[in-house]
Amino acid sequence: MYDFGGDRDYDDTALSPSRENRTPEPLLLTARRAASLCGVSTRTWQIWNSAGRIPLAVRVGRSNLWRFDELRAWVEAGCPRRDAWEVIRREPRRPTRARQA
Repeated sequence: MYDFGGDRDYDDTALSPSRENRTPEPLLLTARRAASLCGVSTRTWQIWNSAGRIPLAVRVGRSNLWRFDELRAWVEAGCPRRDAWEVIRREPRRPTRARQA
């Protein structure tokens, strides 16, 4: 993704092409692009969507699109089913405590 300097708390190489040929990912992804990034066919993605296995799409006009940042977070969370994912993503973020040496 973009390099704004400073430390990042995520790996910006996940779900993206090699560093040399990388272009910024769009904010919203078609089913074809989302499936490709997750390593499955478009048909499998559609089946998973019907079965409630992937996050909800955003409806824009007549198109169903998936948020890139939400898919990344969903994968990092272990790809939970949609109902579990909705609970996880709505939970307030808890501050982490610094470990003492």
